[in-house]
Amino acid sequence: MSDIDRSPVSAIPAEYLDAVQKGTMRYTYKGVNCLKNPFDIALYLQLIWEVKPRTIFEIGSFDGGSALFLADMCTMMGLETNILSVDIEPRTRPQDDRIQFFVSDAHELEKLFSEEKMKSLPRPFLIIEDGNHNYDLSISVLNFFEKWLEPGEYICVEDGIADTFSVEERYDGGPNRAIKEFLTETSGDFEIDKKYCDYFGYNVTWNTNGYLRRVARTAKSPNLQHSVREHRYGDGSARILSVRLEDVEGKSVSQAVTGENYTLVVDIEGYTKDCETVLGFLMRNDRGVDVYGTDTLKNPGAEIIILQPGDRFRLKVDFHNALMPGQYYITVGLAAPDETKYDMRFDAFALPVISTKTGTGITDLEASFAWNRSVE
Repeated sequence: MSDIDRSPVSAIPAEYLDAVQKGTMRYTYKGVNCLKNPFDIALYLQLIWEVKPRTIFEIGSFDGGSALFLADMCTMMGLETNILSVDIEPRTRPQDDRIQFFVSDAHELEKLFSEEKMKSLPRPFLIIEDGNHNYDLSISVLNFFEKWLEPGEYICVEDGIADTFSVEERYDGGPNRAIKEFLTETSGDFEIDKKYCDYFGYNVTWNTNGYLRRVARTAKSPNLQHSVREHRYGDGSARILSVRLEDVEGKSVSQAVTGENYTLVVDIEGYTKDCETVLGFLMRNDRGVDVYGTDTLKNPGAEIIILQPGDRFRLKVDFHNALMPGQYYITVGLAAPDETKYDMRFDAFALPVISTKTGTGITDLEASFAWNRSVE
């Protein structure tokens, strides 16, 4: 059964639904209305620990209790995370340096979060859509963030439990209508993460079918240099979730400048079995000429790791960009020491390099010239 055909109805027994809902609507955090149920509180804690988001977008602030909860949980886990919370209603909300509250219409997020703003925010992202539960708002939020999410990042659509209460028609089909339409339109780029939706039983969550993880990208976004040339294969024992480039300030960048320092950031996940894992990367130009490549088996100081299903690691590769201006492509691969291929992503990341210098070739040798008159 495909994710699109998956039932949004929860397995929570009907006799418990009303009691849990009443408790949810009374739930506070530090005396501030939070309105979260015990299932999703537990799931968000695990999701935050595994994703380690540096920016959380919350659509639907209410009184601010959930934003305060998220900020405290991130701090407790040692994360420096920005919380950006949006609600159309002005209210008195907690004052906290980790949280920015915006009074704005979430139907018009592009007015609030410009392209420049989105590119400046630290990653990974975690999106929590907890607005008015209407179809039109849910699909609007999903469509806005679709172009900004990288593989491995999540958008969580809350309150699909409306279908289980049989009240979805009050919300024009509600969140689950939006989720089904979104999954259809994005053609496999997102999946319902059943690890979270079914953690306590089939859709035992108020976010039924709502933990959506980006797993691929078939269209180029303003923030990512995804390559239309990408070729991917492997046995799937482990997966590459995302590949990005950061500058020295930790900001994601879409191009590199000759002579500057950068970090290649690769997020990976164990998937089907325990496996010894080597990660390698290769850079080539647009003519297919290999410029540089290495891996964690060859590189002194790196190591082979054992990935178990569900394990997630992030590898950072620091390098000095000595490339001359041109178009380059980065290939990233996961394999065993015996070269069994887990996930190979050829030309996965398109990297334009720019420079004020002129010259020919691939590498900038930083040559300098000095004339001296010959003395006989």
